Amino acid sequence: MELQLENSPKGHFIRSISDTHIIVGKEAYSHSFIITPALIIPNWRPLSAASITSYDIDEILTLKSEIVIIGTGVKFATIDPSILSRSIELGLSIELMDTRAACRTYNLLASEDRSIAAGIIMTDSS
Repeated sequence: MELQLENSPKGHFIRSISDTHIIVGKEAYSHSFIITPALIIPNWRPLSAASITSYDIDEILTLKSEIVIIGTGVKFATIDPSILSRSIELGLSIELMDTRAACRTYNLLASEDRSIAAGIIMTDSS
């Protein structure tokens, strides 16, 4: 699925999404990653929502974004609520959605110059 923005904004934006990779700028990512308008952290550890640990959440929280979303893979999945305790202590809500929805939401909020970080989980779609 190609994503198009009306204006060419600054920073990192997701250009296209498939079940096997996501294109950011001219770079294709086939493994989980973290994205903000200012940086990309490739090879984020989780391979599924079930494998997310508090360490993985802390890795996103250290970026100090006001909005945090996690794309949980091809399908929406929940994560263990106890893992979110640090975000609750900081007064942050982490929004969970399937990866395609997370990519669209990230682009929309980044295009509005919002302070956003997204953890994008790439999973095997088979």
